[in-house]
Amino acid sequence: MMKNKLFLTTLKYIGIFFILLVSFLGTLLITSLFPQKLIQNNVKESSDFLNTTQLHEVIGIKNVLLETYTDVIMINTAYSIDSSKPIESIMLARRSYDPKRDIPEFGYKFTEGQGYIENPLADLSGVLNKTNTHSYQYARYWHGYLIFLRPLLLFFNYTQLRIVLSIIIFIVSLITCYLIFKKLGIFPCIIFLIGLISFGFHYSGLSIAFFPVTMIFMISTIYILSTKKKINAYIFFIIGALTSFFDFLSAPLLTLGIPLIMLVLKNKNEENSLKNIIIYCINWALGYLLLWFAKCALVDIMYNKLIIKDAICSVLERTSVKGISFINVILLNIQKIKFELIITAFLTIISYMIYGIKKEEMDIKLKDILIYIFIAIIPIAWFFVTQNHSYIHAKFTYRIVFITYMAILSLDYKIISSLFRKGKDE
Repeated sequence: MMKNKLFLTTLKYIGIFFILLVSFLGTLLITSLFPQKLIQNNVKESSDFLNTTQLHEVIGIKNVLLETYTDVIMINTAYSIDSSKPIESIMLARRSYDPKRDIPEFGYKFTEGQGYIENPLADLSGVLNKTNTHSYQYARYWHGYLIFLRPLLLFFNYTQLRIVLSIIIFIVSLITCYLIFKKLGIFPCIIFLIGLISFGFHYSGLSIAFFPVTMIFMISTIYILSTKKKINAYIFFIIGALTSFFDFLSAPLLTLGIPLIMLVLKNKNEENSLKNIIIYCINWALGYLLLWFAKCALVDIMYNKLIIKDAICSVLERTSVKGISFINVILLNIQKIKFELIITAFLTIISYMIYGIKKEEMDIKLKDILIYIFIAIIPIAWFFVTQNHSYIHAKFTYRIVFITYMAILSLDYKIISSLFRKGKDE
């Protein structure tokens, strides 16, 4: 009986894996079929605008990074697709660069001693002016953003595209907040809304790079809160796979942490267990890593490239701790949200004092507290594993601290609401 169940579960995961793989390849293939001339005018207008702005554009009182630098690379990749070779284009994800520079095949190492600094704006202008005759591959990513970026570039330039994406973010945010209010109550909704603003997610529509991961964690939240079905572990496998497909390693952990918190808040205390939370985390990681590895393996098999080797080199670089202090990584990633964390710490101290005094009278137990704490430390574990990446890109990786913020304040809410429920009963 046990063997049959394990066999059926394995078959289900294999089926999901191949459905996702075929869907990823199919949607990318469809978006690569129309020629670049159809998006040329909008890409040209985008290039003209981008040449008037900063590559690392910041906005708002929090100096939220929009990462225009990555957006330019994404537009270059979208434009560089050759519709006469659609399969090769989506698999290798080439983008053009200035032929005067000596760049290896995969683009992540440069000729020693040249002092080269990448200029994606010059590269984009060059490919539009047909002065770029070279390209290199960024094949270790799926570049799933192309399935919405290329079609949108048919109708909009970069400025207009930002407006469209911002409207989408606004609508989805409203739906998410409404469902949190309806299903969980006013206080979780307020906590979530303040967090969105404090961590700069209301600007996600202004950045192609940050748009996908924000949409994934919000849509996942909408699904978890609206469905009447039991949330099975394979849902997190799918979420992890979608994150691997769309995200450019901006803040992928958000698509795990925020849906987890919403699921724990939605469930009754007795329905939650640390074991299930760990299983969900493992499923998310498997979905993310297996689909990522599948892309690398397919490129190696189809084109006799060394993408797996390139991917391993990239992972080793991202996880390197050489010359980096873990404490400095943490400090850099909490710099922009110090005030929010101080308020969170203050409320948490009060909540734990209440729990220490009244714990025998409350319906929230130690196991429930451990679940929230476990979720809260997931970003810290991520920073520890990816110290190099989290140090270099702290200006946007800090956003995963939103998970810690939400987990701790959700726990505070559960403790205080438990006390009020007890008082009301009495």
